[in-house]
Amino acid sequence: MKSRTIQGISFVLPLLLLAAIFLPGALTTPYHASNEQPFVIAHESTEEFNDTVTDRTAAMESAVPVEELSERQRRAFETAKAQEPSPYSGQQAFTPPVCKDILLVCDEYEEVPKPPSNGSYSSYTDYTGGGVGQGPKYGYGMIEGTDEDLYLVRVGFTGAYIADWTVLPIFEFLSRLLALGPFAAFLAYRDWFETTPNPSSGTLRYGVALLVLMFATPYLLMLLNITSPGEWYLPALALLPVVTWLVIIADIWRSRGEKTVGTEEKNTSQN
Repeated sequence: MKSRTIQGISFVLPLLLLAAIFLPGALTTPYHASNEQPFVIAHESTEEFNDTVTDRTAAMESAVPVEELSERQRRAFETAKAQEPSPYSGQQAFTPPVCKDILLVCDEYEEVPKPPSNGSYSSYTDYTGGGVGQGPKYGYGMIEGTDEDLYLVRVGFTGAYIADWTVLPIFEFLSRLLALGPFAAFLAYRDWFETTPNPSSGTLRYGVALLVLMFATPYLLMLLNITSPGEWYLPALALLPVVTWLVIIADIWRSRGEKTVGTEEKNTSQN
C-alpha cells in the first residue's frame, strides 16, 4: 500500500505537469532573443562621432559626466568601452542581455539601458530603414568620460522583442508539450483510473525532476552565464521528449513484468 505522501504526489503531479506546458517561464532561456540595436558608443576621435555631431559646443554642453550615470547606464558604457573598436567607423558596441519579465531574479539588464538625458543629443530620432510596426528608434546621448573625452551614445529601440516570436519559443513549447503532456496523461491514468494504481517511485521521482527542470532551466542558464544557448540547445529540447517516452515505456514494461510474475505465482499456489 502506497504511503500518503506517494499518493499525494501521484495525484497532484499530473496537474502540475499539464500546467507547466502553458507557462512561458518553463523550459525557456532567461534573456530575450531580440533584434534590438546594440548599445553603441563612439569616441570623439572616430568617424561615427564626427559624422553625427555637427555642433561640438552643444555636444560638450549636453555631455553627462560618467560619474552621474545610473548604475545600469554606467555598466553598459563600461562594457561597450571594453569592446574592440570597429575598423571602419571606430564605434564600440555590445547587445545588452535583457531578462525576460517572467523571471523572479535578473542578473543582467531588466531593460535596455537608455542614453543619458541632458540636452540636444538626448532625443529619440525616428529611423525608417526597416523594422516592424513603426520601425526602430535611435536614442542618442553624450557622455563625458573620466579622461574628459566625449563619447556619443546610440541605443536602438524597436519597441518589441521580435525574435522572441521566432522558431526558438516554438521548439520550447513543443518540447514541453511532447514531454509533459504524455507523461502527465500516463501518471493520471495509472493513479486515477487503474484499479490498483502502481506508478513506481522511480517514475514519480522522474516526474518531480522533470517539473523542477522546467522551472529551473532559465536560472541554470543564468547561473552558468549562458546568455545565448548554442547549437546544443535545440537537440537538448528534442532529447527531452525521447527520454520521457523511454521512462514511460520502462514503467509499462516493469508493470507488465510484475503482473506476469503475480499471475504465475497465483497459478502455482492454486495448483
